[in-house]
Amino acid sequence: MIGGKKLSEALKPAFGSFIGFLFGTAIKLSLTLVMGYHFVVNIL
Repeated sequence: MIGGKKLSEALKPAFGSFIGFLFGTAIKLSLTLVMGYHFVVNIL
């Protein structure tokens, strides 16, 4: 691995970053759906 790190030492931050990415994407998706629903119900 780069910098002489072991695979397990490199996977922990990578996995945490991936979980954070998925969590952020899920929050954005749910907020978009909620705002879209309210837009359709109230405006249209």
